[in-house]
Amino acid sequence: YGGGLLVTSRFGNPILLPTIQLKWKSEKSQFHVFLPRSITYDRYYKKFTAGLQAVVDGSLYNVNFELNAKPVDKVAYTRVILGPKVSYRLGKVLQLEASGGVVAGRSVELQSEVFEDRTNNVDSGAFFQFGISLVPPVKE
Repeated sequence: YGGGLLVTSRFGNPILLPTIQLKWKSEKSQFHVFLPRSITYDRYYKKFTAGLQAVVDGSLYNVNFELNAKPVDKVAYTRVILGPKVSYRLGKVLQLEASGGVVAGRSVELQSEVFEDRTNNVDSGAFFQFGISLVPPVKE
């Protein structure tokens, strides 16, 4: 368990928030709560791992473009990801990863010093993600 304060832009704008971390681990599974960012559960089957996730993601990006002849300085993006995830360990340092599910609560905010910030909500929808990761070897 743990806790503290963090500054994050995962909710679209930099904000100071309290954080709580709880981790429960057994030989074959792990439950990890890291509020306000994520809640995950993983079950281990030797080289294969299956789990569920609920993750808040987002960021604040500096940009330089115009909207209706008015400059846009920043774009804030926020989303919530809910769904399953799987991974398979290839050898000692490579891992294949895939996740899917629903992306909800998506919003894009255009920020400028010239006009009032404009927030656009984006419809919820399905997603699929695949990747290859380099990971340290597992301690025996």
